[in-house]
Amino acid sequence: MLDPRDFLIPRFGLGALTITIAFMAMFGMFFLMTLYMQFVLGWSPLGTAVRLLPFSVVMIIIAPRNPKLTDRLGTGRTVAIGVLIQSLGFLIAAVGLSEDSSY
Repeated sequence: MLDPRDFLIPRFGLGALTITIAFMAMFGMFFLMTLYMQFVLGWSPLGTAVRLLPFSVVMIIIAPRNPKLTDRLGTGRTVAIGVLIQSLGFLIAAVGLSEDSSY
């Protein structure tokens, strides 16, 4: 078990908060994209899953390279860049998706 007092350490607490928020946003996006593709665009569950595979492929390719990037840029910059990229992707999806959108 994790000692709850560890969350009072600023680097640990903020890191845990940041990753929690990022994963909540990402899984929320996957949930909403699944609903959007099935109920708005009319795709089957399998078709939706296949169309969401590129997200997983990119994460599989990028994740192992993150330690090298963190060593080069530092933890703070790496986290800031990651959150900025995630926010930009959500903004593009929010502005660009409509009932007429294609894949």
